[in-house]
Amino acid sequence: MSIIASYAERCAKFMRSRLGSLLLFILGCTVCALVFSPYLVPVNIVVDGEEQTIITLRSDPQDIVAQAGFALENEDELVVSVSEDGSEKEIEILRAFEVIVVDAGVSYSIDMADGNVAEAIALAGVAMPDADDIVSHSLEESIYPYIQINIDRVSYRENTATETIRFKTVKVETAELVRGSTRVTVKGEYGEKIVVSRTMYINGVEQTTEVVSETVTKEAINEIIEVGTSEPTTAAPTTTTTAAPATRTTAPAIKTESGNGKEFVDANGRAVSYSKKLTGKGTAYTAAPGSKTSTGRTVEVGIVAVDPDVIPYGTRLYIVSADGRYVYGYALAADTGGALKSGAALVDVFYETESQCRAFGRRDVVVYVLD
Repeated sequence: MSIIASYAERCAKFMRSRLGSLLLFILGCTVCALVFSPYLVPVNIVVDGEEQTIITLRSDPQDIVAQAGFALENEDELVVSVSEDGSEKEIEILRAFEVIVVDAGVSYSIDMADGNVAEAIALAGVAMPDADDIVSHSLEESIYPYIQINIDRVSYRENTATETIRFKTVKVETAELVRGSTRVTVKGEYGEKIVVSRTMYINGVEQTTEVVSETVTKEAINEIIEVGTSEPTTAAPTTTTTAAPATRTTAPAIKTESGNGKEFVDANGRAVSYSKKLTGKGTAYTAAPGSKTSTGRTVEVGIVAVDPDVIPYGTRLYIVSADGRYVYGYALAADTGGALKSGAALVDVFYETESQCRAFGRRDVVVYVLD
């Protein structure tokens, strides 16, 4: 046997021994380490606050996590960070959690592992809120487990309406009228304005309404009423003759006096010419503003109702109570009524209010027919 063969046999026998096998294993590991060491990378895996380190040849993060024995859910995320020299790698497993988005009262549930409020709203599939909408969290705020993001949708609606401007009543004292009597010098007129208002709605429910603008298209005209302040005076005595008795049983006696050059003194002390003087019963009536008389004129203080067969329409009159204590004043015959045509009254004077009519009542009057 040659020396070489003898030496080989002794080496084989040694390798089959326990010590030889151990040395062979160590040698193999050493060779593997020398060959694969450039490709072996330590990886730190962080999950739920705990850290685990493994040595792996794999480069795909999901493969590395699977090698470490961690299972991933659908919405779980992996955050990978590598040292600058590439010698160390860290993989953080972010477990997904429930996020609730409530849009105008409708609730949506989604699973997320990371992100901010804006990303959660987008993932829920609802419209991004605008500047007027009310959001419970900042859009840049990071989400956290079981966060509830409430979105209240705010909308506005404008309305345009035409409104009436009420006129004011201004009373002016005057000595031209006796105390207790009034006269409208300027008739009040309603105005108009266009009002633009804006109503706010939250999730379709009306909240508040505010006026945006007002534009006056027609100014109101204040009504001016003169109120008498002078004390009544008794008209100068005159001689009267009695007219023939009325044929109607309901008619009171009416006294007349006519002739040229007749005069009386009015409540202001002025001498006034008249063509005829009638005496009889006087009453008072009122009507809604804007009402028309039988001649088509609008009712107002100074318009009186008569029997046109006795006092023709358009006749200018001056009316005072028979005792001179109550002066209605200057008037125009422009209306009529059943009581006038039946002879129950000589004249029916117009007042604006029922209280004024009640104050006048039913009384004997003297009616001067002016020239």
